[in-house]
Amino acid sequence: MMETDLLKRIQRLEKQLAALGGSEVLTMTALTDLTDGGATTLHKHSHTGLDDIGTTTHAQIDSYIKDNGKITWLTTPLTSTSWDGDARSTTTATKIDMSSVFSGYPTDAVKAVMVRLACRDSAKLGTTGLSIGVGPSATYYYNVSTIAIGGDVISSQTAWCACDAAGDIYFQVAASGTNTLDAWLEVWGYIV
Repeated sequence: MMETDLLKRIQRLEKQLAALGGSEVLTMTALTDLTDGGATTLHKHSHTGLDDIGTTTHAQIDSYIKDNGKITWLTTPLTSTSWDGDARSTTTATKIDMSSVFSGYPTDAVKAVMVRLACRDSAKLGTTGLSIGVGPSATYYYNVSTIAIGGDVISSQTAWCACDAAGDIYFQVAASGTNTLDAWLEVWGYIV
């Protein structure tokens, strides 16, 4: 009877390990916690990915996240009808009120956003000097930028963009003419 129960438990653990798909190494230290006041308790979560922050206790991890921000990854981007291929002209650096423009954007002050920035311009293919950039201020609007090469060919860039103190970003456009550059902006993650 005991061997049958043990075999079932092993099979259940093997299925759980297979479901991880190699994304986490299962060890006995992952199952027990000896760091919180010396008590041994069953873990109900994982510390995978936190090895590089040099912490050992939950209090240290909480402090690290508070000081350095928590990353939220999105499997579906935050989008906006103002940034879904809208035609744009040359513009000086202009603020985007992210919480007003992107539905679902956090109300907490965001430190940085993972953005996908894409553009195309209807100018002749090979035209130079066409671009769009976003950044944390009117001075540094180019933190993430992509060039348009003309011919209505879409180019894109995905990267982290720092935000201003209110969690907003700025954009600037260099287009070939009036409403010739189409632009897309999506939010794929953020740090609060």
